[in-house]
Amino acid sequence: MIKCVTLLLVLCFRRISKKRKAPAAASEIDSKKSPHRVPYSLLRRATDNFSPSLCLGQGGFGSVYRGDLKKESVLATSHDAVKVMDSGSLQGASANFRCGF
Repeated sequence: MIKCVTLLLVLCFRRISKKRKAPAAASEIDSKKSPHRVPYSLLRRATDNFSPSLCLGQGGFGSVYRGDLKKESVLATSHDAVKVMDSGSLQGASANFRCGF
């Protein structure tokens, strides 16, 4: 009986220590933490060629569109927002865009 309990504790301890030491899978890291590089053609399809009916709003640096990357790839699990930067207001936009997300 004591041997069984000891074996069970050792197995549990090993399992817990493996979870702590094992790095996350690349797909897990990409999907949860890292921003993605998405081809422009994919964004055009996901937003129906940046359709005005999918425009969520406009700000100082550009427009935000509703997109569905899920139907185009495995990057997303729901609807996504796609920000299109206006070329005339790019000064300072990079820093603002990074802070916004």
